[in-house]
Amino acid sequence: MVIHSIPAHQIAAAIATIGTFADRNGSLAILFQDAASIAAPFLLFRLKRTGYSSCRVAREAGGLLLTARR
Repeated sequence: MVIHSIPAHQIAAAIATIGTFADRNGSLAILFQDAASIAAPFLLFRLKRTGYSSCRVAREAGGLLLTARR
């Protein structure tokens, strides 16, 4: 699985097109650089609304790592 790294100024655009980051198996991994932990519930909500399951957010050194599977 490839981890896509999204800079802080592109987070809104990435959320709007979240499906484009999925691989052929429907899995995705995105590192939102410098994102605050408070954003985690909002990211998970967006994934669930777009049909993803097994959604996880982990705090990493560079930001929030979001993983999910469709």
